[in-house]
Amino acid sequence: MSASCGGTQAIWPDEAVWRRLVDLSGTLEERIRRMFENLFPADWLRETPDPMQVFPPITAPIDDANLLRQADTLRAWPGVCPRLSEITAPTLLMTGTEDVVIPPRNAWIIGERIAGASVIQIKGGGHGFFYQSPELTARYLAAFLDGESVRPHPGGF
Repeated sequence: MSASCGGTQAIWPDEAVWRRLVDLSGTLEERIRRMFENLFPADWLRETPDPMQVFPPITAPIDDANLLRQADTLRAWPGVCPRLSEITAPTLLMTGTEDVVIPPRNAWIIGERIAGASVIQIKGGGHGFFYQSPELTARYLAAFLDGESVRPHPGGF
């Protein structure tokens, strides 16, 4: 879900998105707004006046130093693209068509390297597509886990 294989083969977010990801300035409200701008497309945010209604409450403390370490690690990680062909298990990749954090092309980069992988794009979904469309996400996952062929369906399942 919303993944990349890292390294030089991955498609990274543009610089404006990256700056939002690592910007730890401002009030809690400003930081949450930036987080939502990364997770969800602008159109969806306009239609959803209170994104917290679909987002789980944050109960664990968030350590800014850990967030910055995660960002540094992502940039330095050499990735696993060359090893993906070793995967023989059934594989489902899901991404939102409007994901600005991990651009959707990354799902196809992974899927092209894993024999028989299925790639599902959730139309209008951002990095947090599973919050935007939990029922559709669950239907695709359940079908995959039940061994059904998982292919995109017009308008969803």
